[in-house]
Amino acid sequence: MTNNNVTIRKVALLIVGAIVICVSCSSGNLAGGNSSETTNTKILASTNDVAKGAKVYLIDAENWTYYVSHNKSPILDSTLTDENGDFRFDTLPLTNCNLQVDHESSGLLLRDFCRAGKVTQHSDTLKLLDYAAINGSCLVHSDSVNLALLEGSGYTSSIIRNKQFSLAKVAPGIYPLFFKSQVGFIDIIRADQLNPRQNKSLNNIVVNFKEYFIDDFEDGDSVSIPGLITGAHWYNYVDVESSMHKTIAYDAVTQNYYLDADIILRTNEIGSFAGTGVYLDKNHGEWNLSTVKSISFMAKGSGTFRISMESAAIDDLAPDSIYSWPHFGALFTVDSTWKSFTIPVDSLTIIQNTPIYNSGITWTEAVKRIVRIEFEVSPMYSALGECRLIIDNVKLDGISDTEFFRQIKLRGK
Repeated sequence: MTNNNVTIRKVALLIVGAIVICVSCSSGNLAGGNSSETTNTKILASTNDVAKGAKVYLIDAENWTYYVSHNKSPILDSTLTDENGDFRFDTLPLTNCNLQVDHESSGLLLRDFCRAGKVTQHSDTLKLLDYAAINGSCLVHSDSVNLALLEGSGYTSSIIRNKQFSLAKVAPGIYPLFFKSQVGFIDIIRADQLNPRQNKSLNNIVVNFKEYFIDDFEDGDSVSIPGLITGAHWYNYVDVESSMHKTIAYDAVTQNYYLDADIILRTNEIGSFAGTGVYLDKNHGEWNLSTVKSISFMAKGSGTFRISMESAAIDDLAPDSIYSWPHFGALFTVDSTWKSFTIPVDSLTIIQNTPIYNSGITWTEAVKRIVRIEFEVSPMYSALGECRLIIDNVKLDGISDTEFFRQIKLRGK
Protein backbone atom coordinates (compact mmCIF):
# COMPACT_ATOMS: atom_id res chain seq x y z
CA MET A 1 0.00 0.00 0.00
CA THR A 2 1.30 3.45 -0.85
CA ASN A 3 0.20 6.80 0.44
CA ASN A 4 -0.15 10.06 -1.44
CA ASN A 5 2.05 12.94 -0.51
CA VAL A 6 0.21 15.83 1.04
CA THR A 7 1.41 19.32 1.76
CA ILE A 8 1.17 20.24 5.41
CA ARG A 9 0.07 23.84 5.50
CA LYS A 10 2.56 26.36 6.78
CA VAL A 11 2.10 29.89 8.00
CA ALA A 12 3.24 32.52 5.50
CA LEU A 13 4.78 35.47 7.27
CA LEU A 14 6.60 38.55 6.01
CA ILE A 15 10.27 38.41 6.89
CA VAL A 16 12.62 41.10 5.56
CA GLY A 17 16.31 41.88 5.79
CA ALA A 18 19.64 40.07 5.56
CA ILE A 19 21.09 37.39 7.79
CA VAL A 20 23.15 38.76 10.66
CA ILE A 21 22.00 36.55 13.55
CA CYS A 22 24.92 35.05 15.42
CA VAL A 23 24.51 31.30 15.96
CA SER A 24 26.82 28.75 17.56
CA CYS A 25 26.55 25.19 18.80
CA SER A 26 24.59 24.69 21.99
CA SER A 27 23.74 22.10 24.58
CA GLY A 28 21.69 22.03 27.73
CA ASN A 29 18.29 21.08 29.06
CA LEU A 30 14.84 21.50 27.56
CA ALA A 31 14.52 25.16 28.53
CA GLY A 32 17.99 26.40 27.68
CA GLY A 33 20.99 25.99 25.42
CA ASN A 34 24.64 26.89 25.76
CA SER A 35 25.43 30.38 27.09
CA SER A 36 27.32 31.20 23.87
CA GLU A 37 24.10 30.90 21.82
CA THR A 38 22.73 34.38 21.04
CA THR A 39 20.13 36.05 18.83
CA ASN A 40 20.04 39.68 17.78
CA THR A 41 16.97 40.74 15.84
CA LYS A 42 15.18 44.02 15.16
CA ILE A 43 11.38 44.28 15.17
CA LEU A 44 9.44 46.72 12.99
CA ALA A 45 5.74 47.45 13.45
CA SER A 46 3.40 47.14 10.47
CA THR A 47 3.82 50.90 9.97
CA ASN A 48 7.59 50.35 9.47
CA ASP A 49 8.24 52.21 12.73
CA VAL A 50 10.56 50.63 15.28
CA ALA A 51 8.51 48.43 17.63
CA LYS A 52 9.70 49.66 21.02
CA GLY A 53 8.69 47.62 24.07
CA ALA A 54 7.23 44.74 22.05
CA LYS A 55 6.74 41.52 24.01
CA VAL A 56 8.73 38.60 22.57
CA TYR A 57 8.02 34.98 23.53
CA LEU A 58 9.62 31.60 22.79
CA ILE A 59 6.77 29.07 22.55
CA ASP A 60 7.51 25.35 22.84
CA ALA A 61 5.92 24.14 19.58
CA GLU A 62 7.06 20.55 19.98
CA ASN A 63 5.53 20.10 23.42
CA TRP A 64 2.72 22.66 23.22
CA THR A 65 -0.11 20.13 23.56
CA TYR A 66 1.69 18.34 26.39
CA TYR A 67 2.01 21.54 28.41
CA VAL A 68 -1.56 22.68 27.78
CA SER A 69 -3.10 19.32 28.69
CA HIS A 70 -1.06 19.33 31.91
CA ASN A 71 -2.17 22.88 32.81
CA LYS A 72 1.28 24.32 32.22
CA SER A 73 2.45 27.26 30.13
CA PRO A 74 4.16 26.51 26.78
CA ILE A 75 6.11 29.81 27.02
CA LEU A 76 9.72 28.90 27.75
CA ASP A 77 11.28 32.37 27.71
CA SER A 78 10.35 36.00 27.06
CA THR A 79 11.90 39.41 26.65
CA LEU A 80 11.11 42.96 25.47
CA THR A 81 12.45 44.93 22.53
CA ASP A 82 14.59 47.96 23.42
CA GLU A 83 14.42 51.55 22.17
CA ASN A 84 15.84 50.42 18.81
CA GLY A 85 13.35 47.58 18.43
CA ASP A 86 16.05 44.98 19.10
CA PHE A 87 15.66 41.86 21.23
CA ARG A 88 18.10 39.24 22.36
CA PHE A 89 18.04 35.71 23.81
CA ASP A 90 21.35 34.62 25.31
CA THR A 91 20.29 30.96 25.16
CA LEU A 92 17.80 29.05 23.06
CA PRO A 93 15.88 25.92 24.11
CA LEU A 94 16.82 22.56 22.65
CA THR A 95 13.22 21.89 21.63
CA ASN A 96 11.47 23.27 18.53
CA CYS A 97 10.13 26.77 19.29
CA ASN A 98 7.85 29.33 17.67
CA LEU A 99 8.53 33.03 18.08
CA GLN A 100 5.59 35.22 19.09
CA VAL A 101 5.87 39.02 19.06
CA ASP A 102 3.11 41.33 20.28
CA HIS A 103 3.12 45.12 19.96
CA GLU A 104 0.45 47.82 20.18
CA SER A 105 -1.50 47.11 16.96
CA SER A 106 0.51 44.41 15.21
CA GLY A 107 2.09 41.06 15.93
CA LEU A 108 3.88 38.04 14.51
CA LEU A 109 3.89 34.29 15.02
CA LEU A 110 6.94 32.80 13.36
CA ARG A 111 6.71 29.03 13.43
CA ASP A 112 9.89 26.94 13.74
CA PHE A 113 11.97 29.96 14.73
CA CYS A 114 14.56 27.77 16.44
CA ARG A 115 15.31 24.11 16.89
CA ALA A 116 17.93 22.20 18.91
CA GLY A 117 19.29 25.44 20.36
CA LYS A 118 19.85 27.08 16.96
CA VAL A 119 17.95 29.71 14.99
CA THR A 120 16.41 28.23 11.84
CA GLN A 121 14.51 31.30 10.54
CA HIS A 122 17.38 33.69 9.89
CA SER A 123 16.70 37.41 9.48
CA ASP A 124 18.03 40.54 11.09
CA THR A 125 14.66 42.29 10.82
CA LEU A 126 11.12 41.02 11.36
CA LYS A 127 8.12 43.08 10.32
CA LEU A 128 4.88 42.71 12.25
CA LEU A 129 1.45 42.41 10.65
CA ASP A 130 -1.75 44.16 11.69
CA TYR A 131 -3.65 42.10 14.25
CA ALA A 132 -6.59 39.83 13.43
CA ALA A 133 -9.37 38.91 15.86
CA ILE A 134 -11.35 35.75 16.49
CA ASN A 135 -14.40 35.37 18.69
CA GLY A 136 -17.41 33.16 19.10
CA SER A 137 -19.35 30.85 21.35
CA CYS A 138 -19.26 27.16 22.16
CA LEU A 139 -21.74 24.47 23.09
CA VAL A 140 -20.61 22.05 25.78
CA HIS A 141 -22.41 19.50 27.93
CA SER A 142 -20.91 20.82 31.15
CA ASP A 143 -19.58 24.05 32.63
CA SER A 144 -16.03 22.70 32.76
CA VAL A 145 -14.70 24.44 29.63
CA ASN A 146 -12.70 27.47 30.70
CA LEU A 147 -10.23 28.39 27.94
CA ALA A 148 -10.04 28.80 24.16
CA LEU A 149 -6.48 28.54 22.82
CA LEU A 150 -4.70 28.90 19.49
CA GLU A 151 -2.19 26.09 19.01
CA GLY A 152 1.51 26.91 18.94
CA SER A 153 0.99 30.31 20.53
CA GLY A 154 0.38 32.02 23.83
CA TYR A 155 -3.00 33.35 22.71
CA THR A 156 -5.77 32.30 25.08
CA SER A 157 -9.23 33.52 26.01
CA SER A 158 -11.28 32.75 29.08
CA ILE A 159 -14.74 31.35 28.42
CA ILE A 160 -17.17 33.89 29.86
CA ARG A 161 -20.94 33.87 30.33
CA ASN A 162 -22.99 32.24 27.58
CA LYS A 163 -19.88 30.22 26.68
CA GLN A 164 -18.36 33.08 24.71
CA PHE A 165 -14.69 33.64 23.91
CA SER A 166 -12.81 36.53 22.32
CA LEU A 167 -9.23 37.02 21.14
CA ALA A 168 -9.01 40.64 20.07
CA LYS A 169 -5.32 40.80 19.14
CA VAL A 170 -3.91 37.78 17.29
CA ALA A 171 -0.92 37.74 14.94
CA PRO A 172 -2.09 36.64 11.45
CA GLY A 173 -1.54 32.98 10.61
CA ILE A 174 -3.15 29.53 10.58
CA TYR A 175 -4.09 28.18 14.00
CA PRO A 176 -5.76 24.97 15.19
CA LEU A 177 -8.41 26.01 17.72
CA PHE A 178 -8.43 24.22 21.09
CA PHE A 179 -10.77 24.28 24.03
CA LYS A 180 -9.64 23.25 27.51
CA SER A 181 -11.38 22.39 30.75
CA GLN A 182 -10.28 23.40 34.24
CA VAL A 183 -8.72 19.98 34.87
CA GLY A 184 -6.79 19.95 31.59
CA PHE A 185 -9.11 18.10 29.20
CA ILE A 186 -8.60 19.33 25.63
CA ASP A 187 -10.65 19.25 22.45
CA ILE A 188 -9.20 20.12 19.03
CA ILE A 189 -11.92 21.78 16.99
CA ARG A 190 -10.63 23.01 13.64
CA ALA A 191 -7.97 25.16 11.96
CA ASP A 192 -8.59 28.75 10.93
CA GLN A 193 -6.58 31.16 8.85
CA LEU A 194 -6.55 34.67 10.24
CA ASN A 195 -5.56 37.50 7.92
CA PRO A 196 -4.44 41.02 8.89
CA ARG A 197 -7.35 43.16 10.17
CA GLN A 198 -9.78 40.23 9.84
CA ASN A 199 -12.44 39.71 12.51
CA LYS A 200 -13.63 36.09 12.38
CA SER A 201 -16.71 34.86 14.24
CA LEU A 202 -17.29 31.18 15.07
CA ASN A 203 -20.57 30.56 16.82
CA ASN A 204 -22.07 27.48 18.48
CA ILE A 205 -18.91 25.38 18.27
CA VAL A 206 -19.59 21.94 19.72
CA VAL A 207 -17.02 21.02 22.39
CA ASN A 208 -16.81 17.39 23.48
CA PHE A 209 -14.03 16.25 25.81
CA LYS A 210 -15.09 12.58 25.60
CA GLU A 211 -14.46 11.70 21.95
CA TYR A 212 -11.60 11.70 19.48
CA PHE A 213 -12.73 13.46 16.32
CA ILE A 214 -10.65 12.25 13.39
CA ASP A 215 -12.09 14.47 10.66
CA ASP A 216 -15.10 16.39 9.41
CA PHE A 217 -13.09 17.62 6.38
CA GLU A 218 -14.28 21.19 6.93
CA ASP A 219 -10.72 22.42 6.49
CA GLY A 220 -11.03 21.28 2.87
CA ASP A 221 -7.76 19.31 2.85
CA SER A 222 -6.34 15.84 3.51
CA VAL A 223 -4.89 16.64 6.93
CA SER A 224 -7.00 15.16 9.72
CA ILE A 225 -8.10 17.24 12.70
CA PRO A 226 -5.57 15.69 15.14
CA GLY A 227 -3.18 15.71 12.17
CA LEU A 228 -2.97 19.47 12.62
CA ILE A 229 -0.75 18.52 15.56
CA THR A 230 0.61 15.07 14.63
CA GLY A 231 0.90 15.56 10.85
CA ALA A 232 -1.57 12.72 10.18
CA HIS A 233 -3.13 12.70 6.72
CA TRP A 234 -5.50 10.77 4.47
CA TYR A 235 -4.02 8.61 1.73
CA ASN A 236 -5.04 6.22 -1.10
CA TYR A 237 -3.96 2.66 -1.77
CA VAL A 238 -4.83 0.45 -4.73
CA ASP A 239 -3.60 -2.72 -6.45
CA VAL A 240 -1.88 -2.55 -9.84
CA GLU A 241 -4.99 -3.44 -11.86
CA SER A 242 -7.70 -1.43 -10.13
CA SER A 243 -8.02 2.37 -10.03
CA MET A 244 -9.08 4.98 -7.51
CA HIS A 245 -9.61 8.73 -7.35
CA LYS A 246 -10.02 10.48 -3.99
CA THR A 247 -10.88 14.12 -3.38
CA ILE A 248 -12.08 16.37 -0.58
CA ALA A 249 -15.35 17.63 -2.10
CA TYR A 250 -17.79 20.40 -1.20
CA ASP A 251 -21.58 20.25 -1.20
CA ALA A 252 -22.94 23.72 -1.91
CA VAL A 253 -26.43 22.73 -0.72
CA THR A 254 -25.43 21.46 2.73
CA GLN A 255 -22.29 23.66 2.79
CA ASN A 256 -20.23 20.75 4.06
CA TYR A 257 -16.95 19.16 2.97
CA TYR A 258 -16.51 15.37 2.78
CA LEU A 259 -14.14 12.73 1.42
CA ASP A 260 -15.23 11.27 -1.94
CA ALA A 261 -13.53 8.13 -3.30
CA ASP A 262 -14.37 6.64 -6.74
CA ILE A 263 -13.02 3.12 -7.20
CA ILE A 264 -12.99 0.55 -10.00
CA LEU A 265 -12.13 -3.04 -9.02
CA ARG A 266 -10.83 -4.89 -12.08
CA THR A 267 -9.54 -8.27 -10.87
CA ASN A 268 -10.94 -11.08 -8.79
CA GLU A 269 -7.65 -12.12 -7.25
CA ILE A 270 -7.45 -12.40 -3.46
CA GLY A 271 -4.92 -9.59 -3.52
CA SER A 272 -7.19 -7.13 -5.31
CA PHE A 273 -8.04 -4.08 -3.19
CA ALA A 274 -8.48 -0.32 -3.10
CA GLY A 275 -9.26 2.12 -0.35
CA THR A 276 -8.48 5.21 1.65
CA GLY A 277 -7.06 5.55 5.12
CA VAL A 278 -5.63 7.92 7.69
CA TYR A 279 -2.50 7.56 9.76
CA LEU A 280 -2.60 8.66 13.39
CA ASP A 281 0.64 10.60 12.97
CA LYS A 282 3.07 11.48 10.19
CA ASN A 283 5.74 9.09 11.50
CA HIS A 284 3.29 6.14 11.44
CA GLY A 285 3.70 5.79 15.19
CA GLU A 286 1.85 3.29 17.38
CA TRP A 287 -0.97 4.33 19.73
CA ASN A 288 -2.72 2.44 22.48
CA LEU A 289 -6.46 2.71 21.76
CA SER A 290 -7.57 0.14 24.32
CA THR A 291 -10.26 2.43 25.72
CA VAL A 292 -12.00 2.91 22.36
CA LYS A 293 -15.55 1.52 22.38
CA SER A 294 -16.58 2.17 18.77
CA ILE A 295 -15.76 4.01 15.58
CA SER A 296 -18.50 6.08 14.00
CA PHE A 297 -18.92 7.95 10.71
CA MET A 298 -21.41 9.16 8.11
CA ALA A 299 -21.32 7.51 4.70
CA LYS A 300 -23.10 7.09 1.37
CA GLY A 301 -22.21 5.86 -2.14
CA SER A 302 -22.45 2.40 -3.67
CA GLY A 303 -20.96 -0.95 -2.69
CA THR A 304 -19.86 -2.90 0.36
CA PHE A 305 -16.76 -1.70 2.19
CA ARG A 306 -14.69 -2.80 5.15
CA ILE A 307 -13.46 -0.46 7.87
CA SER A 308 -10.38 -1.68 9.73
CA MET A 309 -8.22 -0.48 12.59
CA GLU A 310 -4.72 -1.36 11.47
CA SER A 311 -2.11 -2.50 13.97
CA ALA A 312 1.66 -2.68 13.92
CA ALA A 313 1.28 -5.99 15.76
CA ILE A 314 -0.22 -7.45 12.57
CA ASP A 315 2.19 -5.64 10.25
CA ASP A 316 5.06 -7.25 12.15
CA LEU A 317 3.73 -10.75 11.43
CA ALA A 318 4.44 -10.38 7.72
CA PRO A 319 6.20 -7.10 6.92
CA ASP A 320 5.81 -5.78 3.34
CA SER A 321 3.64 -8.75 2.44
CA ILE A 322 0.07 -9.20 1.23
CA TYR A 323 -0.22 -11.83 3.93
CA SER A 324 -0.34 -9.15 6.62
CA TRP A 325 -3.87 -8.44 5.32
CA PRO A 326 -6.57 -8.23 6.58
CA HIS A 327 -6.51 -6.45 9.94
CA PHE A 328 -9.39 -6.34 12.43
CA GLY A 329 -12.41 -4.85 10.68
CA ALA A 330 -16.12 -4.94 9.89
CA LEU A 331 -18.24 -4.72 6.73
CA PHE A 332 -20.76 -1.99 5.95
CA THR A 333 -22.87 -1.29 2.86
CA VAL A 334 -23.71 2.17 1.53
CA ASP A 335 -26.33 3.54 -0.87
CA SER A 336 -27.25 6.97 -2.23
CA THR A 337 -28.53 8.25 1.15
CA TRP A 338 -26.36 9.53 3.99
CA LYS A 339 -26.43 7.05 6.89
CA SER A 340 -24.84 7.06 10.31
CA PHE A 341 -22.67 4.03 11.16
CA THR A 342 -21.40 3.06 14.61
CA ILE A 343 -19.10 0.02 14.64
CA PRO A 344 -18.37 -1.41 18.13
CA VAL A 345 -14.75 -2.48 18.36
CA ASP A 346 -15.78 -5.79 19.92
CA SER A 347 -17.43 -6.61 16.57
CA LEU A 348 -14.16 -6.18 14.62
CA THR A 349 -12.84 -9.49 13.30
CA ILE A 350 -10.22 -10.90 10.96
CA ILE A 351 -11.52 -12.65 7.84
CA GLN A 352 -11.46 -16.39 8.40
CA ASN A 353 -9.00 -18.74 6.69
CA THR A 354 -6.46 -15.98 6.03
CA PRO A 355 -2.85 -16.25 7.25
CA ILE A 356 -3.43 -13.54 9.88
CA TYR A 357 -6.58 -15.30 11.14
CA ASN A 358 -4.61 -18.53 11.47
CA SER A 359 -1.86 -16.73 13.40
CA GLY A 360 -4.19 -16.47 16.41
CA ILE A 361 -3.49 -12.80 17.14
CA THR A 362 -6.15 -11.19 19.34
CA TRP A 363 -7.77 -7.76 19.33
CA THR A 364 -6.40 -7.16 22.83
CA GLU A 365 -2.89 -7.44 21.39
CA ALA A 366 -3.59 -5.46 18.23
CA VAL A 367 -5.40 -2.49 19.79
CA LYS A 368 -2.38 -1.47 21.83
CA ARG A 369 -0.41 -0.70 18.64
CA ILE A 370 -2.83 1.02 16.23
CA VAL A 371 -1.16 3.04 13.45
CA ARG A 372 -3.94 3.81 10.94
CA ILE A 373 -7.62 3.43 10.09
CA GLU A 374 -8.69 2.29 6.62
CA PHE A 375 -11.84 2.06 4.50
CA GLU A 376 -11.38 -0.45 1.70
CA VAL A 377 -13.13 -2.54 -0.92
CA SER A 378 -12.15 -6.01 -2.13
CA PRO A 379 -13.74 -8.71 -4.35
CA MET A 380 -13.74 -10.93 -1.25
CA TYR A 381 -16.92 -9.11 -0.20
CA SER A 382 -17.85 -6.69 -3.01
CA ALA A 383 -18.66 -7.03 -6.72
CA LEU A 384 -16.12 -6.09 -9.38
CA GLY A 385 -16.58 -2.82 -11.23
CA GLU A 386 -17.39 0.70 -10.09
CA CYS A 387 -18.07 1.58 -6.47
CA ARG A 388 -18.03 4.80 -4.53
CA LEU A 389 -17.46 5.75 -0.91
CA ILE A 390 -18.34 9.18 0.50
CA ILE A 391 -17.53 9.62 4.20
CA ASP A 392 -17.77 12.39 6.78
CA ASN A 393 -17.60 12.99 10.55
CA VAL A 394 -15.22 10.14 11.40
CA LYS A 395 -14.59 9.76 15.13
CA LEU A 396 -13.55 7.32 17.84
CA ASP A 397 -15.83 6.92 20.84
CA GLY A 398 -14.37 6.07 24.25
CA ILE A 399 -11.09 7.93 23.90
CA SER A 400 -10.62 11.69 24.06
CA ASP A 401 -8.13 14.13 22.57
CA THR A 402 -6.75 14.46 26.09
CA GLU A 403 -6.10 10.75 26.53
CA PHE A 404 -4.65 10.44 23.04
CA PHE A 405 -2.22 13.33 23.34
CA ARG A 406 -1.14 12.39 26.84
CA GLN A 407 0.50 9.38 25.21
CA ILE A 408 2.98 11.85 23.75
CA LYS A 409 5.90 12.09 26.14
CA LEU A 410 7.71 15.34 26.77
CA ARG A 411 10.19 15.64 23.90
CA GLY A 412 13.43 17.60 23.57
CA LYS A 413 15.15 16.57 26.80
